[in-house]
Amino acid sequence: MRPLLELMHSNFDSFKPARNQNRSHLVRSVHSLIVAADKYDCVRLLKPFAAQWGEFLTVQSNDERELYRLTWISYQLGCADSYIKAATRLVADVPASASSSDWYRPLPPNLSENVSRIRRSMIALLIAPVQGRVDSLVQGGTVCKFRTSEPDDCEARMLGHLIRGLKKHDLWPSGHCQCTVLPQRTRQSSRGMERRGPIWVASPCPVPCHPPSHGRHGSLQSQLCLHSEQGGARLH
Repeated sequence: MRPLLELMHSNFDSFKPARNQNRSHLVRSVHSLIVAADKYDCVRLLKPFAAQWGEFLTVQSNDERELYRLTWISYQLGCADSYIKAATRLVADVPASASSSDWYRPLPPNLSENVSRIRRSMIALLIAPVQGRVDSLVQGGTVCKFRTSEPDDCEARMLGHLIRGLKKHDLWPSGHCQCTVLPQRTRQSSRGMERRGPIWVASPCPVPCHPPSHGRHGSLQSQLCLHSEQGGARLH
């Protein structure tokens, strides 16, 4: 409350971050200040300092709490670029903790739910080609196109290699992986399995592993930005 009262009395000295100030401490301090300002409906008083703080509040860490704090700061100050960068990193690079929605408040409207939803959607798109190949191998009789005296055995071996590779990277069973792994790691793991060869040794065409096509849903950034606008974020 003290910094907020100083601001109301035109004392701006405490709002000038020192160059050598610890970044994590600065994020926590600004976040606490904005939480108090939001409570008393005076965030507008802080917006003139947004550009100055922006130099020190860039997205640099994969720490979940810090990223959630940065989304709240950016949301309140109208810093759309910082908001999108922090939210994108939460989706792609930060493991979701089971209690994150409990220990952290406040959040931009529906942010936690949308981070989870977009993460699941991205992972589903990334593993869809692999899952399609698993389904074909389970049915059997359509994948092994090369000369072999034991086509069923060939496909069974391929299926076993594939499931083992998926399990090694926490991508099996598929329903479980959508809640526990990251899109970035899923993409890297899928590429790694594609390069290793034995999984696809009898396959006429290796499963392609490319970044997911978002189609009509647009990019991850546009989904996050659209959601923020729908939630009433003050992003300009």
